[in-house]
Amino acid sequence: MIIITKNEFSPDNSLSIKCSAPVPIIIKSEKQYNAFRYFLNNIFRFKEFRPGQKEIIKRALELKNTVGLLPTSAGKSLCYQLIMFIQPAPIIIIEPIKSLIIDQFYNLSNRFLIDKVGKISSDQTLSEREEVQKKFRDGQYLALYITPERFQVSTFRNYLSEFIKARPIAYAVIDEAHCVSEWGHDFRTSYLALSKTIRRYCNHNGYIPCFYALTGTASEVVLRDILSDLEIIDQEKEAVIRNYSFDRKELDFRVVKCISSEKFYYLKSILNEVKDELKQVYKINQVSDLFNPIYKVSGLIFCPHVNSTNYSISEINDRLGKELNLRVVKKNRFGRKRNNLPQMRLINEAAN
Repeated sequence: MIIITKNEFSPDNSLSIKCSAPVPIIIKSEKQYNAFRYFLNNIFRFKEFRPGQKEIIKRALELKNTVGLLPTSAGKSLCYQLIMFIQPAPIIIIEPIKSLIIDQFYNLSNRFLIDKVGKISSDQTLSEREEVQKKFRDGQYLALYITPERFQVSTFRNYLSEFIKARPIAYAVIDEAHCVSEWGHDFRTSYLALSKTIRRYCNHNGYIPCFYALTGTASEVVLRDILSDLEIIDQEKEAVIRNYSFDRKELDFRVVKCISSEKFYYLKSILNEVKDELKQVYKINQVSDLFNPIYKVSGLIFCPHVNSTNYSISEINDRLGKELNLRVVKKNRFGRKRNNLPQMRLINEAAN
């Protein structure tokens, strides 16, 4: 792999990659992981791999189809973000919804200062999408984020056909891979032909991108579906890499049983408890301080309804603002990644 960089004073401040075919990298000892820790420490600024990450990365680097299961916030994204610096070919990352693309793109560029990635989404103009595709084709991006629906667009398939003649694609990363399965709770029909489309349009002289599927939500039925739909038929049992435990030690769970009319009363009580727990750390004296920007403390409250009189988003928004002077951001949908809010301390979810 040859990486050509230009300094910030150059007219065209860019990076271009002239790549060979992906290379299987076999890790035989713990000592070999030190090379990857360089990227982990210096680019992503993590001290050590989290449980399950090394095993998933190890199989993927061997260019074997991989299905990785890790709990939410256990570092699934790092499993493919790290290897894009190692393999001498770009990767494509398939996200189920635009908001996840934006979230991942923002974290890479703002949190890790990695700007050599591109994204294509429906909120871009035609000229913006064409510019991204041109930069990816010219080797200026290490990775490209897209949705599965993009493969259904004939112009994009034609673009892939031309792209693949010049350079291979190392991995087809499928994030939130449970969406592939018809048994999955977020199934989308656009995933049905995904494997066949990638195998057809991303075939570079016989090399087909390694399928790299990651999820935190998959039953045995869903896993079998993922393997079948992605046509991962070789060594099926070895293809699935699981974490030894899905226990989230940083989370505490508590169930409060109450009637519907008492929900808001208990919510206020819980907020006061959180205030008391954080008082010594942040010198918080009242509930409204929980959302003071200087403390960067936040939480999520999930409501069963958008607009109704029974613990709805609108009701909670109004009452917390008026009674507790809390700053509330209304969302109909919100990912539960801890990156979405700073210093998340509380998640409150009310069932009907």
